[in-house]
Amino acid sequence: MDIRILAPSLNLKETLKDRTTKKLSTFYDRIPDLVGVEVTYKRTQDVENNKAAEVRLRVPGNDLFAKKQGPRFETALDECIDALRKQWEKQKGK
Repeated sequence: MDIRILAPSLNLKETLKDRTTKKLSTFYDRIPDLVGVEVTYKRTQDVENNKAAEVRLRVPGNDLFAKKQGPRFETALDECIDALRKQWEKQKGK
């Protein structure tokens, strides 16, 4: 299981890293040919939703990607996961 967490110029808490790994590892059960997962956390200029998460699921032929903002990194991550689940269901149905 290859989950890379990137946070340029941010000092992430271990609890956020653990939560990220736990939540995203479920995609390995759902997507049999998943090669890896990349997560990037960033701060944005938005006053209220100044935390952003970007998640890329590396799948041969067609990566799945979601980028969301929220008041907390956890909120942004949860929204990315929801978006990626929808993308996967749509792609799987083709």
